[in-house]
Amino acid sequence: MTNEMALPAVAAPADQARRIGLFVLAAHDAMDRTREGQAAGQARRCWAAAVEAVWWIGAVDDQLRTLYGGRKVWEQHRTGVPAGQTMAGLIWLRHRHAHDAADSGHGRARSWFPLLPLELGSPYAWRRSTDLEPEKDGRADLRPFYEAHVQLQPLGDPVEVVLRWLDQLMPALGVDLARLRDGGDPRDLP
Repeated sequence: MTNEMALPAVAAPADQARRIGLFVLAAHDAMDRTREGQAAGQARRCWAAAVEAVWWIGAVDDQLRTLYGGRKVWEQHRTGVPAGQTMAGLIWLRHRHAHDAADSGHGRARSWFPLLPLELGSPYAWRRSTDLEPEKDGRADLRPFYEAHVQLQPLGDPVEVVLRWLDQLMPALGVDLARLRDGGDPRDLP
């Protein structure tokens, strides 16, 4: 792990480490569905799965905040790295979904030439923050991170950035994602 991606190692209690790992895996599963929806040209399916991934990342953020000793300490660590800043932007977005029922995604225009399958990047992206104006923005401090790292990005891109970072952080928390992914009966819930 590069220094730019590192956070101080913390000993997570086994049950909390497992929970964090399961949340990260759930976000990966949601991203798989995001990519499937995108490949099939199904905007609603793509957006719904990306929003689900944002919620799982929010759940991980909540756990890490507790683990790192509270909001102030965790947010210093989180915003000290680029991927953590992206995570902060996704947390602002999660608040828009939770408190404003935000319609946060939009479709981009496809090729100007209908017979030419020219598609540059994802046709689905996150809206501008100004399109998500909250009645009351309880986390206005996170809005600049959304604007810098999430808005107008393809739905999956910011989530993928955060998931790569979280994947790298998991061993420092005592989380073995491969073991969680492959261990136990897949019909069992945590």
